[in-house]
Amino acid sequence: AGNMAAVSFFVRRRTGTGTIEVTGDGVAYTDITAALATAATATPGGWHRATILATLVNPVLGGRITTSGDAVDVDFAQLEAGTFATSPIPTTTVAVTRAADNLAQTLSVATPEAEVTMFGDATPASPTGNTNLQTIVRFYVDASNFCMLQRLNGTGVSRVVSRTAGASTAITGAAWSQNVRGKLFGATKNSDQVSIFNGGAAGTAAVNAPVGSAVAIHAGSTSGTAGWGGVVHRMTIWQTRLPSGFGTRITTL
Repeated sequence: AGNMAAVSFFVRRRTGTGTIEVTGDGVAYTDITAALATAATATPGGWHRATILATLVNPVLGGRITTSGDAVDVDFAQLEAGTFATSPIPTTTVAVTRAADNLAQTLSVATPEAEVTMFGDATPASPTGNTNLQTIVRFYVDASNFCMLQRLNGTGVSRVVSRTAGASTAITGAAWSQNVRGKLFGATKNSDQVSIFNGGAAGTAAVNAPVGSAVAIHAGSTSGTAGWGGVVHRMTIWQTRLPSGFGTRITTL
C-alpha cells in the first residue's frame, strides 16, 4: 500500500498555448493549462504552483506537453508525505528534512474589551478536498479561548472560528479554490461575530471574543495537521472590533 503524498511543481509557460499536464505517478495527469494562463498575468514571474494529492505506491514525477513547439519552465519539483505542499525545500539529488512551517509569537497583552479583528490575505496550494483544516492566523489565549481564520477541510470554504470558554462558533463562507488568492476578514465583540470573504456578503453569529492576558499570535497553526498549505501574503490583528464596512473594503482591495 502507498502513502498519502503531496506532489508539487512551480511551472510557467515560455511559449505556445497547448495543453500542459503534470503527474505524480506517470499514469494520471492533471491539466494545468488554464492555471498557467491565469498565472501569466496574475502572479510574480508568471509562476503557477501545481499540486497533486494522491496515495502513491511508486511515485513518478513529471509533465507532459501535448503540442510540438510549446515550452515551459519547471522549478522546485517536490514530493513530500502529507496532505498539502509546504513551502519550497531547496535540494538537488537527495531528500531533505526540515522543520514544519509554523510561526508563533507570544505577546504579553490583555483584551479587556473582549474584542478582536483579524485579516488574512493568502493563496492556498491545497486542493479543495484536502482532508486537513488550513489555518491562516490564530489569536490564542488558551485551548478554550481563541479566534482563527481558516479554509475548511473537505469543502475548501472560508471560515472564521471563535472559541470562548470551550464553546466554538464558526461562520463558513464562499468556496476558496486552490491557487486562487483570497482575503478573509473576521471580527468579534459582545456576542457579535462577522466573517467577510473577498468583499462578499457578511456572515454573522452571536459569540464573544476570547479574553485573556497571555496571548499568542500563530501564523498558521501549531498543529501539524492544521497548518496553511500555500502562501500567506499578509495577516493583521487588531485588538478592537472594526466595522463590517471596513471588512468589505479591505477584502476587495
